[in-house]
Amino acid sequence: MASTTRGIKRKLAEPEHENRRSTAGERGTPKRKRGKIQRRLQQDSPLLKLPPELRNAIYRLSLVEAERITVVGGAARPPPEPALLQLCRQARKETTAIYYNENLFGIIISDCDASQYIKWCQSSVARFESNHEFANNRTHPSNWSNLLVWMEAYCRRKCSAPEPVKDQVKQGDDSAVIQLCWMVHRLKEEHKLSWKKIKQQLELVHPVMTALSAKWA
Repeated sequence: MASTTRGIKRKLAEPEHENRRSTAGERGTPKRKRGKIQRRLQQDSPLLKLPPELRNAIYRLSLVEAERITVVGGAARPPPEPALLQLCRQARKETTAIYYNENLFGIIISDCDASQYIKWCQSSVARFESNHEFANNRTHPSNWSNLLVWMEAYCRRKCSAPEPVKDQVKQGDDSAVIQLCWMVHRLKEEHKLSWKKIKQQLELVHPVMTALSAKWA
């Protein structure tokens, strides 16, 4: 009886192990297929067989835009990359610097919500070091809590912030944000303060900001 029970247990267990092996194989298959496709593209692509100088000329014609590329800082997701950057590893390696360094990206921050912009910067070194500037958003309200999140990320070198010379505007909430960013920059770089102490300094400024505009409350 005991041997029969062990036999039943063994038979019941076998399909489960087979299913596990099958599932693991299925999970791995797409990745292996992608790898094969990548290698095949690199080997067979007429584009990648061209001399580097010609490839770079084609890349620039395809990737460099005459107008600024907009990135909305609080959007649900960042704008998709061009298909050329996703062609294969070699193409991505050759095109990333051209796309991110030779285009100008305009970062739109509404309500001081830089959450997606921070993720955009953190997703790759190329994005973090890309050529980008901040667009003016005087028509949008300002949120103090969002600003603190943005400034903390800026202090921890996870993203950038507006610069007084490059992004200066004459009036409105944008000007206040730029001055606060510059204050944070000086406290961080010149006075070597930690984020905890910088935040304390910002909180001292908060009542003044609220007095100037209730939107900062």
